[in-house]
Parts: sequence; structure tokens; C-alpha cells
Amino acid sequence: LQSGELVLEGRLLNLGVQVDGQTHTRTARFQLTNGSQPLAAGQLITLIYQANEPTRAYEVPLTALTQGLRGSWTLYLLSDETPPQVVSRDVTLLQQDGKRAWVTGALSGQEQLVRDGLHKLVPGQRVTLAARSGLSPAQQEPQP
Repeated sequence: LQSGELVLEGRLLNLGVQVDGQTHTRTARFQLTNGSQPLAAGQLITLIYQANEPTRAYEVPLTALTQGLRGSWTLYLLSDETPPQVVSRDVTLLQQDGKRAWVTGALSGQEQLVRDGLHKLVPGQRVTLAARSGLSPAQQEPQP
């Protein structure tokens, strides 16, 4: 927990269920554990949280991502049918470096990924593969 330059430690007592539409914040109550000075009721603090859980992430070219609904991200993949059909898959963007992105989602790592030309495709469209240069399987790679 942090308030300005003041760093605090505490235990979460309860978390409000409503998100404020203007500030995009939630009300939370903490019991401070490091004997720090008391805060004023309603004082804004920032929660600093780091999770050290392993995440299965896949590296994809940044050009393979398209913006989905409500800020989500989507990949276009090819089905196993003959001829293949374009399918969309929602993913969560973890990190990107300008050329590559690391994503999580309902991926197995064996899919045929459409790398570019997404603006010419729609989900459900049947395609004919002329060459494999624009496709590659999603490669599993740990998040850097």
C-alpha cells in the first residue's frame, strides 16, 4: 500500500463490489500492520501487488493481434478443416516489445496463426493456402 511517499503494509479486510464509474476505483478496507501513522477516512492509497505465479504465455508477432470488443485482443487462427476456416480467439495481452507480443488464452500452441493481412479476413471465411509464409504455429515461450 502506498500513499504519496508513505509505504504501508496491511491486510485486506473487505473489498467493495462496485467500481466507481468516474475514477475506476473500488473501496477497500485494510488493517495496517506495520504500526504506521493513521490515515484519514477516505484517503486514497494505491495497492502494489505482485503475483509470482507461472503463466503459460505464447509469443506471437504483434501484427497478428487485432483489437477485439471492449479493449480485448483477438488472434485469427485457421481451423483443421479442409479447406481451412478463419476462427477468432480472444487473448489477454501480457506484454509487447513493438514487434512481438506475449499472450495467454485458450491456445494449445499448435494452431495455425494468421500473422498479417487480418484486415482482409473475417471469422468463418474459408481460405485456400497458397504458401505457408504467412502462417506459423503459436510458439510457447515464457514471459520475459
